[in-house]
Order: sequence, then structure tokens, then C-alpha cells
Amino acid sequence: MLEKAYYIVLRETSKYLGIHLDRKLTWQKHIFTKRRQVGLQLHRMYWIIGRKSKLSLENKLLIYKTILKPIWTYGISLWDTASNSNIEILQRFQNKVLRSIVNAPRYVPNTV
Repeated sequence: MLEKAYYIVLRETSKYLGIHLDRKLTWQKHIFTKRRQVGLQLHRMYWIIGRKSKLSLENKLLIYKTILKPIWTYGISLWDTASNSNIEILQRFQNKVLRSIVNAPRYVPNTV
């Protein structure tokens, strides 16, 4: 009688409810995916919240908080174990978007 060999195929990442889980829970794939999604959404909406938009600052921030922010904050409580370098990817992009919204120069400290 031949024994059947069963092999378990382990994938590097799995997607569950829009969250990319990897073996070591580094959240790198999830953060890169979210960064790309937010970037694409910003590209679609740049005409309304970009530097040259005539929309008021309050309305630009409202659009940011209702459309862009939920994309990258979805599941944020789960990826607490992500490395600082991965989290900084989203923080840098968030700074870029917010500076664009308020029409701030590129090299101004965030504290200003």
C-alpha cells in the first residue's frame, strides 16, 4: 500500500479581509500595498485637494479625513508590531499629502 504524502504549501503572505498577513507579522507587504492604494487615490483626487485647488483648507482636510485616511488606518491596531522603518513609509507619505493640502513648502519642519 502506497502512503500518500501530503505537503502543506506555505505562502509568504495571505490576504484576509483586506489585510496582508505575512509569516513573521512584519506587515511590510500590507504597508507597501496601503501606500500604493493611498497614492493612487491621491492621484485621482489631486485636482481637488492639491496645491492649486481653490477649495478651502477645511474642506480639503475633510476630504482627506473621509477618503484617504481610512485607507491607511484600516487595521492599524493590528499592525502594532511593524518595524519603525515600515511605519515611517506611511508617515512620510502622510506628511507629503498634508503639505500638499496646506500648500506648505517642501522643506519646512513639521512643527511649523
